[in-house]
Amino acid sequence: MADINEFFVDWYKLARPDADKELIVSRWDSIENYKKIFEKNILSKSIDLVNIFFGLPLNNEDNINEFLLSIQKNDVSFSIRENIDSFETKVLVGITLIELIQSPSFNLSLLASFFVICTNFQGLRKNLPIVDILEIAQENIDSKSILIRKKGSNIKKISSSPKIALLEPENSPAEQKINELINEFNTIINNDMTKVSKLENFVSIQDEEINILWWVISNYCSILNQQYSEISIEEAALLCTKELSELINFIPGPIASTAFFTNILSKTKNYNETLFPISEIINKSKLTINNWPDINNIENICPLTFGILKYYEANKKKSWGTAFKAKTNINASSKLPVLQIAQQFFYENQLLLLLAKIKF
Repeated sequence: MADINEFFVDWYKLARPDADKELIVSRWDSIENYKKIFEKNILSKSIDLVNIFFGLPLNNEDNINEFLLSIQKNDVSFSIRENIDSFETKVLVGITLIELIQSPSFNLSLLASFFVICTNFQGLRKNLPIVDILEIAQENIDSKSILIRKKGSNIKKISSSPKIALLEPENSPAEQKINELINEFNTIINNDMTKVSKLENFVSIQDEEINILWWVISNYCSILNQQYSEISIEEAALLCTKELSELINFIPGPIASTAFFTNILSKTKNYNETLFPISEIINKSKLTINNWPDINNIENICPLTFGILKYYEANKKKSWGTAFKAKTNINASSKLPVLQIAQQFFYENQLLLLLAKIKF
């Protein structure tokens, strides 16, 4: 049996306060066994794990059945029919998601983190079975952002041409000497290619930082070809997010994104810190949606993007809110600080970039 997560007992007892050692071990083994079969159809399973945890409609019922079957294999008294939507199932799914967030796989860990953060929609989805999951996911995104931008910070000088001693033919056969030279040369080339890769990474980091710095200092919206000081805060909320998303060279983006958005939005012509309805931000959006990625099956994970697409699909008529509510169970009139709306869209943009880049 794999080592139990140090908080597993606390989390599981949210659902089963009376759980004894035998039941706790059985449930943990079930999660470990499920993780072993998780590698097939990772994306589909991840989406539905999130749907189960947040109480959203499933895309494929086979995914929940497979999860519950892994529990039943360790506990024949566990009823799949009675537990499809039970609180215990949601807690166990939440623990599984935390295990994925803490996975050694960089991309899988990041995917699970973005799924949780985006679906939460800045707290509009409430009553989570395990509240800790939000902090764990956010810390993972932030730590990976720092880590990936440190990779190019320790570049050593690329080695000079190899210094190979003159051959003495009488010491060994010529073929052996040639092979030794080839091996030495290949080792040097491999080392240098690694350093070149690190150097390229370092340049990309510097390029990203400089581009973002100039964007913030210039206070210029290239999408509208206007200063942000000439744009309303409602219009700027999504525009500045889209622009920053196009400036980042690494996923996740810089952890200072909130500060960048604050700087830009504070200079808009009608800046204020009141709450804004989601519908008002979308209705005043001046984004273009050409070549936007497909969000089929992840509408609830990227709800703001879904709302924007519905707005344009409805020819910018306010009736889009009805379809939005039907799919996401969130009112388009729900209010959030404009900074949180910008941050939500930024997370969704990064998730969509990750899905386009990595085949799960």
